[in-house]
Amino acid sequence: MLNYLKDLPGKIDILSLQDILRRRLEAFDQRIVPAPYRPLLDRLASFRPGPYACSVSDGVVNIGSSGDFCDSDQKKCLEMARTLSPWRKGPFTLFGQRIDAEWRSDMKWERLRPFLPGLKDAVILDIGCNNGHYLFQMAEHHPRLALGIDPVDQYYAQYQFLQYFKSNPRTQMELLGVDELRFFQQVFDVVFSMGVIYHHPHPLLQLEYIRQSLRPHGKLILETMTIPGMADYCLFPKDRYAQMRNVWFVPTKETVFNWLDRSGFKDIQLIFDAKLTCEEQRVTEWSTFRSLSDYLHPDLPDLTVEGYPAPWRTAFMANLA
Repeated sequence: MLNYLKDLPGKIDILSLQDILRRRLEAFDQRIVPAPYRPLLDRLASFRPGPYACSVSDGVVNIGSSGDFCDSDQKKCLEMARTLSPWRKGPFTLFGQRIDAEWRSDMKWERLRPFLPGLKDAVILDIGCNNGHYLFQMAEHHPRLALGIDPVDQYYAQYQFLQYFKSNPRTQMELLGVDELRFFQQVFDVVFSMGVIYHHPHPLLQLEYIRQSLRPHGKLILETMTIPGMADYCLFPKDRYAQMRNVWFVPTKETVFNWLDRSGFKDIQLIFDAKLTCEEQRVTEWSTFRSLSDYLHPDLPDLTVEGYPAPWRTAFMANLA
């Protein structure tokens, strides 16, 4: 467990991480609700393992082709993928079958792409990586390692399902959260934090962990929900924001700039600032629950159902001096 971390630069408390992961994997193996993920993943052994051909085209992560399996195996594979629903991040095609997730993650990546730092041979971290869609995008740049962390069992199961067929040792995912970054000191060349910071009650502590985990002259790509406005303030929802209970702070752009500056980051650059639309986040057959259109005010689309300013998606790049 975690042997692939031993040759990385910096200092990593592997023993502490192994202890945390051992307990979380035991819980994962025993999980029954919302789904018994371990028995499903064990069924993957009935398929020939990867690597199968993998490519990214027009933002879609393509794994395998329709000719790799007979019809019955292709159907069985698709049924397993559906068992892992809802799929929040995508899109993917798996052996010719499209997995159309709730989020068009390809749209965010396309906005980031012109500003990406050099990823070739880099050690990369993706915080809150979900099912690994961005890890597979990063793998196209041939990093030394693209590590994703996310403590959510369902996302881990989806990643393991996809990785079984992709089988790329340069992409890894672990059941870790942002608080476990304290066990990484000066390890990463680039850290991506996309759609995470507002889910954390202590955004500055989160940025401190990120700063400590970066190597000298490392780079941070921070993408977050924001609200419009030029002033340096945050929305602190009373109960829910866009029907989400786990949103603590929704900052303006100026506030994010101040957070980064006061956390020790330099050369802070605004990459993009775009209103979130129902083209980017919507209900699909692979994620049939409510989505953005249900979270916005039915008559005033610039407001959430609670009456707060509707979300924008904003990204920054910053350097560690």
